Amino acid sequence: MAFIRPYRNHADRGTWFRDPAIYALIEQELSRDIDWRGIGEFHVFGAEDAGTPEVKRIVDLAVKRGLWLHAHCDEAALEALYRHDPRARIVWAHTGFGVPPERIAQWLDRHPTLVGELSYRYDVTSDGKLDPAWRALLTRYRDRFVLGSDTWINERWSRYGEIMALYRGWLAQLPSDVADDVAYRNGERLFAPGSDNRRNRLPQWLIWGSTPIASNACHADACTAEYTGLPRSRSRMSSTSSARSCVQATKTASVSAVVVSFTF
Repeated sequence: MAFIRPYRNHADRGTWFRDPAIYALIEQELSRDIDWRGIGEFHVFGAEDAGTPEVKRIVDLAVKRGLWLHAHCDEAALEALYRHDPRARIVWAHTGFGVPPERIAQWLDRHPTLVGELSYRYDVTSDGKLDPAWRALLTRYRDRFVLGSDTWINERWSRYGEIMALYRGWLAQLPSDVADDVAYRNGERLFAPGSDNRRNRLPQWLIWGSTPIASNACHADACTAEYTGLPRSRSRMSSTSSARSCVQATKTASVSAVVVSFTF
């Protein structure tokens, strides 16, 4: 699925929330014949930066168009995003990194359109054992979490199998129906193409089984491929070498401001 990354280059990561040109970039991307599902991942920290008129315009646009916001942000910025419009649908990257389970529960209770993404949440386990507070949180809010690999650098691709094994280790300690929800059902329900044939609206280079992805151009600063953890039987990528070949393909692209996510 395709998300619009509101960056033209790496420097935009620290300025996009005050740059009126970013809104124009998003509008330009939305005009293309692509089934956009959201805007992000973007980085913003603190109420001041997240509370700018430029961010409000983007939140308003997302709500109007039914798009998700994939926000890598702290709690103050998250609150500011919801102040712009409480109807905003937000995927909270890394579920705030260090935000403890009891605080996460409060956020989920306050904002029913909030979904937590769990990459880099190594505190879910301790010595391989699922933390009791996280077990309670994931069980109570079983429909509010998704998994992500966050393969934002090559080192993460080389550790892809390790990352997935870590997920599978603690998922196996949950009731099977809860584990299935977190592992893939929530992702399918929230994001997967449905009976409206959305998949056919994606550009051909994004579709597995069409033109080989390695032969297509993708801008490294603007396009990231991410994969999350469905059961192995549903995998469309069987090895980290395949993952590395895919990320290599993103180094020369013609597509601006795209985040591509697949589940498997």
